[in-house]
Amino acid sequence: ALSSASSYGANSFACGGGCKSYGAYSFACGVGVGSYGDFSFACGENVLTRQQHQFAIGKYNTDDQNGKFAFAIGNGNYDSDTKKENRSNAIAVDWQGKIYVNNSETGVDVLDLLNRITALEEKVAALTS
Repeated sequence: ALSSASSYGANSFACGGGCKSYGAYSFACGVGVGSYGDFSFACGENVLTRQQHQFAIGKYNTDDQNGKFAFAIGNGNYDSDTKKENRSNAIAVDWQGKIYVNNSETGVDVLDLLNRITALEEKVAALTS
């Protein structure tokens, strides 16, 4: 551990201000970052990983305590007037590869989307020929 960081997990690493790596082989860096899951990686400002193998960067990502996401880019903030964390994800990817944008509850399967677009293009082409 470097600076005011603390490493608790076996072979874990933490650096920066108030960062903590609890999971075995986990990594935490930045300011106020917490890497709780084994083999997890968290870096940025008040970024959290709660489950095994999660990877999160950015700032104030959503606190994914159930481990829905494999990867997240946080775009939240801290409101100094209300002293409240506003956690948010710009982009997150679940374990099946679905992409969630701007905290959407619905993930997008890009391959499925591409197949649907292709089918629609074929129907439009048939109508116009």
